[in-house]
Amino acid sequence: MKLVNKVLGLFIISVILFACAPPSGQRDFPQYFPISKKEIFYVDPLVFYEADSLKARLDLYIEIPIENILYKKNIENKKYESKITLIIGITNSANENILANTYNEFSAYSDEEMMKKSKESQYYFYNYFVEPGNYKIEIKIKDNNSKNENKKSVNLSVKDFKAQDIIFSDLMILSKYKINEEGTKEITPLINNNIFGLKEFFVFFEIYNNSSNDITKDYVYKLKDNKDVVIKEEVLTYSLSPSKNQKVENIYISKELKKYLPEEPDFDFFLYDNEQNIFFKLEIIDKSNSELVASKKLLFLPKRLIPDMNKKPPMR
Repeated sequence: MKLVNKVLGLFIISVILFACAPPSGQRDFPQYFPISKKEIFYVDPLVFYEADSLKARLDLYIEIPIENILYKKNIENKKYESKITLIIGITNSANENILANTYNEFSAYSDEEMMKKSKESQYYFYNYFVEPGNYKIEIKIKDNNSKNENKKSVNLSVKDFKAQDIIFSDLMILSKYKINEEGTKEITPLINNNIFGLKEFFVFFEIYNNSSNDITKDYVYKLKDNKDVVIKEEVLTYSLSPSKNQKVENIYISKELKKYLPEEPDFDFFLYDNEQNIFFKLEIIDKSNSELVASKKLLFLPKRLIPDMNKKPPMR
């Protein structure tokens, strides 16, 4: 299955341009708003590898909920406009700057469009090539209309993908994965990795076979809660051809997550507490030697029910 270019292209086409409506697995749920500690934006760095390059490819996904962006109305074109500056910096383990880029992003919507997009997000995607090693990524976002600035930093470990016969990329969580009639694939990355309210999710990853032979391998995926209790697991058997092998797995979670929800809406339950917060871990383990080959932390940020209403993003 040759998916890599389509994954990146369709992300930009079907997610960024369309600003990503709520995933199909979430549409049957009531409307929510977060009362937890507010996240102004989300970031998900993912590392993949190219056979013809000695460097790894860092794909950096950023999501900003539109309700966190200030839109100003342009009297001349009668549209609401936003101006966002994103500053991306990457330092290595020696605290040396290896990248410092600035991006100026602009969006504009009519009155009708703003009403439709009030619960959606703006998405930004950048990629870079980096050497194996440990890095710190710092993201600063400035809303040029409100003059507000917000920062976030994440640590990143880049493996030497030639160091072993078989090695995994990072895991990309998807809220939507669909193969169209013409064979193209439509995906929606879940950048905030919050699976609350979802009935299912998908995980995309690549497995690199550095040998010259086909290899059959058994792996086990385990979904664990924050107390390390396994709530779901399954054996995955793959026939891996030399070079890159792309995989997409569908994980149903509706039944398993029910016990983590209160029987009735409870205000105290929905309050976000770092020490009490529920989260999950998705792990992929080599069945032959119990080696952890890939993992991902999944958030489960409860939200409080509110009446369904049209909520406008900040505008003036």
